[in-house]
Amino acid sequence: MPIKRAPRTVGAGLVVASVVIFAWRAAANWYPGWALLAAASVVLLIGLALLTRRALLRRRAVAWAGDAGWTAAGESSRPWPWQELRLRGDIRVTRAWTREVDGLPVTTGEIHWTGGALAGLVLARAGRGVFVVVGLPRPVPEMGLRLPYRFVGDWPRQTDPEVRQAFLDGLIAPWTVRGGELFTIEPQGGLFLDPAAFDRTVRRALRTVALLHLTQPNR
Repeated sequence: MPIKRAPRTVGAGLVVASVVIFAWRAAANWYPGWALLAAASVVLLIGLALLTRRALLRRRAVAWAGDAGWTAAGESSRPWPWQELRLRGDIRVTRAWTREVDGLPVTTGEIHWTGGALAGLVLARAGRGVFVVVGLPRPVPEMGLRLPYRFVGDWPRQTDPEVRQAFLDGLIAPWTVRGGELFTIEPQGGLFLDPAAFDRTVRRALRTVALLHLTQPNR
């Protein structure tokens, strides 16, 4: 069986890396202080690039909210429905917006947690994500779908086959209904939060409300 050759780009990358390492060692032997200065400069440039990226995404998030008609809400402007579920750790909302979507009041924003504060709602003990809180048009019992796959409460519709399948297919996130609201929290990877995650998470939460037949006052 013939041996496959590595792509030319990989070979070129290895050559460039070898040249850079050789030049670095030569410079360090000639003047050690130069190597230290170069390393500090690289770290500084990377830091500036990350800060620039973060600022850009924050501006994009503000622009997204304004264009879509979202209104900024204070991080402590209201009690959050997950606070009473916290047994340990810390939960912090860093920014939030609110508006009416599909006839329902919706609040979304960025959330951070530590120490397993969201156990059952997310897998990671600490992290960052997007939350969505949807005001429901009628009172319903407290219930939820927790990780890894556990239903809480005994309302009949919460275990409908459509709800189960949507969760297993990854179309909806774990959800909780408390105090006349449904909320979801979805962890987000990467160094910075992409504004598109807010819109995506809102749509997934509204899909959950629809699957539970909670979009109408008297249905």
